[in-house]
Amino acid sequence: MGRAKNDLRQIIGYRIDNYLTDPLGYARGLRDRIKQLYDLRHPGKRGRKSGTREWMLAPFPYYAVFKQHQEDIKVYRVLHGSRQWP
Repeated sequence: MGRAKNDLRQIIGYRIDNYLTDPLGYARGLRDRIKQLYDLRHPGKRGRKSGTREWMLAPFPYYAVFKQHQEDIKVYRVLHGSRQWP
């Protein structure tokens, strides 16, 4: 989850830099939402990049890009919904 962790750090940094409320609570909420991926059987939709899947992290305006291999899930990115990717 290397790049995904960096994405989360940038999200927190943006919220801190712009004096938005409770940046750490916001990050915890995103993290908790990402953890729900592991409880779902076939989460998300087919991703824009081959072999990936994407799952909206509602109510947050972000989505997780991940790969699922049987029971194992690896999250690669956490991106804003308006961001162009790849």
